[in-house]
Amino acid sequence: FDVTLSQGVGAGVAVVVARVVLFSLAKAGIGKNVEKWSAKCAEYGIDCSDLYHKEDQPGDAWYLIGEWQPAKAGDPKHSDTTLVGILTTRAKTHELIAECAANGMDTSDVVSATYRTDNFISNEKARFNELN
Repeated sequence: FDVTLSQGVGAGVAVVVARVVLFSLAKAGIGKNVEKWSAKCAEYGIDCSDLYHKEDQPGDAWYLIGEWQPAKAGDPKHSDTTLVGILTTRAKTHELIAECAANGMDTSDVVSATYRTDNFISNEKARFNELN
C-alpha cells in the first residue's frame, strides 16, 4: 500500500460524510414509519398512550453537557426504532385478531395471555407469533 496522508484524510472525511448522510436518511425514514403505524393504531382504536410519558420527567442536572433535556409529557418512552416495532406489532396483531374472528376462530385465550410479565415488548411479540 502506498497511501499518502492527504489521501487518508480525504477517505476519512468521505466516510464520515457518507455516514452522516445515511444516518440522517434512516432517521427520517424511521420517523415516517412511526407516523404511519401510529395512524394505523389510531384507525384501529388501539390505545398507545402507554408508550409516551404522561408528565414531565425530572432530571435536568447541572452536570449534563449539551442540548440534553429530560423527557416532557408526550415524548416517547422508547427510541423511534423500538417504537416502530411496538406500533407495528400492535397493528398487525389487531389485523390477525380480526382475520381470526372473520374465520370463526376464538382468540380470547391468546389475547388475554401474559407470556412474560417482565418485558411487555416480548409479550406483545409472543402474542403476535401465537396468533400467526
